[in-house]
Amino acid sequence: MKGIRGEVIVASDLLPDNPPGCHGQEPVQGYNDAMTGQQQHDKARRLLLIGTLCGAISAFGYSAANIFLRRLVSCDPTWVSTVKSVPTILLVIPWLLLRRRAGMKESGHRRSLLILLVTGLAGSLLGNVAFQWSLGVVGLTVAVPVCFGSMLVSSPLLSKAVLGEVISRRTILAMGILILSIILLSAWVEPIDQAELVSGRSVLTAILLLCMAGVTYTTLGVGIRYGLDNGVSLPVTLGIISVSGFLFLGSLSLRSIGWAEMLSTAPQDLLDMLLAGLFNAIAFLSLTRAIQLTSVTYVNLINASQVAIAALCGVVLFHEEPTLLMAIGVILTIAGLMLMQKPAHRRDKDASLVPSE
Repeated sequence: MKGIRGEVIVASDLLPDNPPGCHGQEPVQGYNDAMTGQQQHDKARRLLLIGTLCGAISAFGYSAANIFLRRLVSCDPTWVSTVKSVPTILLVIPWLLLRRRAGMKESGHRRSLLILLVTGLAGSLLGNVAFQWSLGVVGLTVAVPVCFGSMLVSSPLLSKAVLGEVISRRTILAMGILILSIILLSAWVEPIDQAELVSGRSVLTAILLLCMAGVTYTTLGVGIRYGLDNGVSLPVTLGIISVSGFLFLGSLSLRSIGWAEMLSTAPQDLLDMLLAGLFNAIAFLSLTRAIQLTSVTYVNLINASQVAIAALCGVVLFHEEPTLLMAIGVILTIAGLMLMQKPAHRRDKDASLVPSE
């Protein structure tokens, strides 16, 4: 029949883009490299998406924990911080058992374990308890931005002193903006409960404690990083911090309020304490994963939402009185957070600049 080609069609001829190298041809250099580049691009996009999701979960997790803590301002702050550590302990125990069953060995680096213990105890008392106490004085709208700002200001300073990292000009600018935001947030702030003035609590004391809490959290973060760099696993890290904090703060609670008041905690208050601890643990794990998949700078941009959420919830849910200076301070905190970046260089033993990974 006319018009019918009388030749054999091989399968490779049916491909729209027949790759070089078939039928005895020499492969063209760079063909497989293009395919590999596309795969790497798709993988990077997937990791960025997962990292963004983890960062968002972290921001909302910390915000939820702060909301539950705000509901507990009438409870003893030490007792609240004690119960808050329970969900993390319940998470760590099966995690460690599974690791042991899988034959995974834990690091016995004594210096790292000691640093984690000391910074963990400091974080429990000077961080968690101080934040909770101050939350009952200035409220959610002021407490979160001030604590967050002091964390970001102290972070590059400690990184430079302990890790030898170089502070960039952009970071210095961000630190200046954050310091200004703390000053504005501290000005003309009234206690959320006027009765607190009678008991001797003051806004100035609360602001100073919030700044101290931020520095303490930063120190704890440096301790965690030091431990992880020396082979201490994340569950062991969390276990040391949570168990030591539970025992230490539990003993302080027993001495300050006694068994009777501890056991008479209202069921709703106890539930709020546990939920605060649960969301805090979820947020921490999500934050750790987000930093692993993306970068500290990118995660900081996502975490800026924490400050805005805290301000919004403080006004809407707890009827905290907003002021113009407070609004400017919150905006400056977010701006400083967005400007903040991880120091780009670290000094080695020869005092030369080595790009950090």
